[in-house]
Amino acid sequence: MTGTIIADMRHGFGLLAKLHLRMMRERPEMDLMAVLLLTIICFLGGIGLMLNHAVSEIFHRSGDAAVVLVTARGSSAGEVESFISTSSIANLRNSLSEANFKKLKFNEQLVVSSSKEESGRQQFLSVRGVATADFTSNRKVRIVEGRMFGENRYELVVGRAALRAFPSFKVGSKIELAKQNWLVVGIFEMAGDVRENEIVGNLEQVQYAHGAQSMVSSIRIAAANADEALRISNAINADNALEFTARSEASYFEQQVKPVLQATTRLQVLIMGLMIPTALLGLISILRVQNLNMLDKLNMLSFIGYQGADIRISLIVRALVLGLVASLLTCLIVSNLVAGRSIELEMGLQAMDIRFQAAPWIYLVIGSVSCVLAVCAAIMNKVKVELIR
Repeated sequence: MTGTIIADMRHGFGLLAKLHLRMMRERPEMDLMAVLLLTIICFLGGIGLMLNHAVSEIFHRSGDAAVVLVTARGSSAGEVESFISTSSIANLRNSLSEANFKKLKFNEQLVVSSSKEESGRQQFLSVRGVATADFTSNRKVRIVEGRMFGENRYELVVGRAALRAFPSFKVGSKIELAKQNWLVVGIFEMAGDVRENEIVGNLEQVQYAHGAQSMVSSIRIAAANADEALRISNAINADNALEFTARSEASYFEQQVKPVLQATTRLQVLIMGLMIPTALLGLISILRVQNLNMLDKLNMLSFIGYQGADIRISLIVRALVLGLVASLLTCLIVSNLVAGRSIELEMGLQAMDIRFQAAPWIYLVIGSVSCVLAVCAAIMNKVKVELIR
């Protein structure tokens, strides 16, 4: 009878599964430590991936390949550090006219950086001046509360993301910018555009308040399509007499996002490069103690006929299960506690309110890393050699 039972056990992993389940119930502390360690590592990595994904998405949504963005030559830092004299815009029109680009509509804008105190600390704030008609004609702009700012009035509309960073900028509130009192008359959205981090007012009022009556930061030219936008950009860049740089709005925002992504990626690589080896060593130690606690039972399995390979596989499968549990726990924490929350990033003289975004590939990466770390720790655990001799 006993021989029959032992023979049946040799043909499957039923006894191994029961043994590991019993050990998990009797001594759960080591399994909990392993899951906790994996969860912490995957959580930190997941936050970094979500931040990079959010930054990339918000900038890529902001650009229009059919819009030419003209800034001052050499202003690589962006619109906020671009200064164009309004007297030079006539030269731009003449140059494009000579290149057979006629009847183009110029949308002149001024972007200035300011700072305001909110919740006891100073925060950067971007203020954009644009003609009311030009801002209203943008198909992405949607007033979600209040109304649009009027012409010749010190009125502002606040982007949805800017409102999260400055909760006091509610409709009807008055704020002081450049020693001038402004009335907040509306809240706007731009389909997740990065410019939701700005407050916007009429161009002439923003120019006057900041002492920049004869200056703009950029000129936007709406082309018929992306190909025409490219031809217009090439014509402007080829004219050495002009002190302008032109590219599509999409290219501009792609350029702006690169240093941000590089900075966040370097930080993430540094953190994970230090934590992953430490976590792997910790997992190896935890699994070693776990296996030592099972020493008598594993020796019994060897005595009744289980091969060393079977025992090795069972230990790896157990580690894989712990990795799966940790990945599921991390995904639950990330989706319920992190996704949708925002963080403020400062980019030079501008501040952005970035909302963490989850994506299916991020959950896949979290699950893969958790399982790979757990399996690697099980394979590298030298105690297995001692247990199955």
